[in-house]
Amino acid sequence: MNSALDLLWTWGLVLMLIAGWYVFWLFGRHLLRTLETVKAIASMPSAGPSDTLTLVRAVDATNFLRKFSVFIDDVKVAYIGAGEARHFPLSQGVHRLAVKVDFCKSRELTVEKLPGKNLRINCGSTYNDWRCL
Repeated sequence: MNSALDLLWTWGLVLMLIAGWYVFWLFGRHLLRTLETVKAIASMPSAGPSDTLTLVRAVDATNFLRKFSVFIDDVKVAYIGAGEARHFPLSQGVHRLAVKVDFCKSRELTVEKLPGKNLRINCGSTYNDWRCL
């Protein structure tokens, strides 16, 4: 009886370890594809049509599975996921931009949109070190 319980305990741990490695492998593949996409977008000189705001979100360890809410002039206009680039039509003039996830909101950024130009802004988390553990 005791040896059967030990055998079950040992094989249960081995199976959990193998399952954990498999999930980590799948998640890592998705993360690498997303990083390649973000690098491709970041290397573009002007990623987006003219007269738009291009918002690029980095891939961070924190909030990877959550989408940020995008606010332009205090109006929620869209969501942006990790590794995404979104384009928003923007009229000429001064605008306020912020992103929010759950109860955390970024500082409001005031930008001036010039006619015929693409305005590109990067967003993401500011803490991706030991503080996210």
